[in-house]
Amino acid sequence: MEFVISKDQWVFENSTNLYNGAEPIYNPNLKYICCSDKNITAIKSKLNSLGIQNCEVNSYCTFTPGSIFYSLIGNNILDVDNNGCDSNDVKIPNVKFTITGGTESGTLIANSSGSYFFPFQTGTHTIQPSLENQTHFTVNPTSYILSPPFSQNQYIQDFCFTPKDVISNIDLSISPKSPPARPGFNAQYSIVITNTGNQIENGIINFEFEGTKMDFVSSDLAPTNQSDESLSWNYIDLLPYETRKFNVEFRINSPFDNPPINAGDELVFSCNTTNHDFTLKQIVVGSYDPNDKTCLQGNAITPEMVGDYVHYMIRFENTGNYAAENIVVKDVIDTSKFDVSSLQITDSSHEAWARIKGNVVEFIFEKIELPFNDEENDGYITFKIKTKPNLDLGAELKNEANIYFDYNLPVLTNEAKTVVAIPDLIHDETETAHFEVFPNPTANTVGYLSSDLVYKAEVFSIDGRLLQSSLFPGNEIEVKHLPDGSYVLKIYTRNKVQVGRFVIE
Repeated sequence: MEFVISKDQWVFENSTNLYNGAEPIYNPNLKYICCSDKNITAIKSKLNSLGIQNCEVNSYCTFTPGSIFYSLIGNNILDVDNNGCDSNDVKIPNVKFTITGGTESGTLIANSSGSYFFPFQTGTHTIQPSLENQTHFTVNPTSYILSPPFSQNQYIQDFCFTPKDVISNIDLSISPKSPPARPGFNAQYSIVITNTGNQIENGIINFEFEGTKMDFVSSDLAPTNQSDESLSWNYIDLLPYETRKFNVEFRINSPFDNPPINAGDELVFSCNTTNHDFTLKQIVVGSYDPNDKTCLQGNAITPEMVGDYVHYMIRFENTGNYAAENIVVKDVIDTSKFDVSSLQITDSSHEAWARIKGNVVEFIFEKIELPFNDEENDGYITFKIKTKPNLDLGAELKNEANIYFDYNLPVLTNEAKTVVAIPDLIHDETETAHFEVFPNPTANTVGYLSSDLVYKAEVFSIDGRLLQSSLFPGNEIEVKHLPDGSYVLKIYTRNKVQVGRFVIE
């Protein structure tokens, strides 16, 4: 037996059997156990005591409790005309709910449809909705209490959000699509605009790109204006909490163009509207892992950005031979660096909802049925989260995620690293030189000498693939995880990039 689906009645017996109250089941090759969240710790402990390795235990085979449960469903409605919520009004996507009491305390973020479905087991639960700028809205009712005795299995409650004053606020973001930017190839980007105020908005999106490094190819939405390094689009009647998005495509310079673009180079895109701006910094790659995590602000943020939102994108790809029914992206947030309560979903490739317990965030693509053919097997989630306001210069924001495809072991993404740095340390490189690394050959670390502060070190394969990047690494970096072979090391100081070669054996 490789898979076990539990509905709370499974217990271990002896050393290699799982018992369900009827007969023991021999299971030396267990790979996956699905059970209720409350049983995960006990089952993992038992597996460990039995010496059973590489068996994944989670609750992701279903997203409703295994035993008797009660549910609350409804819609999140925006009172656009300020006369009470009715059929003429619109739904609000990704509303956040705080759940207290009972067995399901935490935070739930509804999906992008504007509807919600929350299952609960025994106990009294208080469900309270909120928006990002909640102080500028009234909500009716302010909360809903689900408590025993339960006379029915399902309860219905809509929440009506009404603007109570005037606030104009637009969110903009730019997200790279798959595949990412590669020298000589086309790359696509999504521009996402969301009205997070409470007024109907009209305006212009101004988009700037590095025209010497790329050529504009196309846009889903025809630009209102266009130049060699900029594009603009009008938006009209953008409702509160309405999101619109469109794609733009560029051809990235090859290593033989002028200027040449190589793996490891950085591309910068920016967009702005009346009261918001956004900058995407993207590293060009030679090859890529389809399951990865990226900070869209790049490898560094300035001290002025501390306490504000940073944006992350987690991409996934079904590389199996059958459609993935459910996908969960699990992200453990460092609460010493981030304010978990500020997290907001900004975009997703498919309909998704999220739950947050403590510092664990789970983005759930339920019944996604993600195909396995190359044209349709990609997906992503993007979110924003505020950093803590007291981060010091040099503080690192480090994070990675696990991606669960149905009953398989999770796929671990890379670790996304962003450092708080002063602008002088992150401006464009102006000089390239060669230097020696030591010891060479090496097995564990490589060192180098520099009279200037090294703010970034990168290791490339001989064919130009970026393998690792370290911010403020000191005078050496660890390379023991890399296989034997020849490598290129680039170190970045204030106005110089130095290149060296080394061998691991």
